[in-house]
Amino acid sequence: MNINNITNNLLVVDFTEYHKKHPEESLPSNGVMFLEEPDDRLGAFCMLNPNHVSYKAINVEENQELVTNRFGEPVKQCECIFKANREEGRRWIMLLELKYCKENNIPTNMQNALYELEECYDFLHNEKHYFDDNLYRVYFCVSHPEHETSHPFGNFIYNQDRLLGLKAKNIILLYGNAVKIHNIEYLKAERVPHRYEFIR
Repeated sequence: MNINNITNNLLVVDFTEYHKKHPEESLPSNGVMFLEEPDDRLGAFCMLNPNHVSYKAINVEENQELVTNRFGEPVKQCECIFKANREEGRRWIMLLELKYCKENNIPTNMQNALYELEECYDFLHNEKHYFDDNLYRVYFCVSHPEHETSHPFGNFIYNQDRLLGLKAKNIILLYGNAVKIHNIEYLKAERVPHRYEFIR
């Protein structure tokens, strides 16, 4: 499902791992899904929109043509793409990668998430020409929805080599379980509001 004109908050969950562990349970989806309210079975990434900026949400799982190469083969993909709705002028676009894992696996999963985001971005940018560098402020976001994304794992992602590599591509890296839409051009990592917090 894509949502073309969102002006409110949006939650993103991925039921893939949950479905593997609970195959007998009836679920609203076996993969990535957009929600308006939390699901108490798993944590969610929160797109916060207090200023009601219009934006689009693309579920990449359901839009495989975006991440299929000229040979009909899928490339590494992120879960979702968010784009500010604006006809002219600078605007933001964000690629989101969710990782559900045990806390001690976060460092490894972090590297996998960044690799997938970069592969997806490079393909969309170089082969699909999906990004216009003059129009888009590009963000990557990595989320571990069932874990607090502060110290010590927050420090792990912000190493100098990684930041320099992304800066060379004009990509801004966000790490967190919530992102606030500041305006049509800027996003900001934010704490998850209490009403959206995941309680084990």
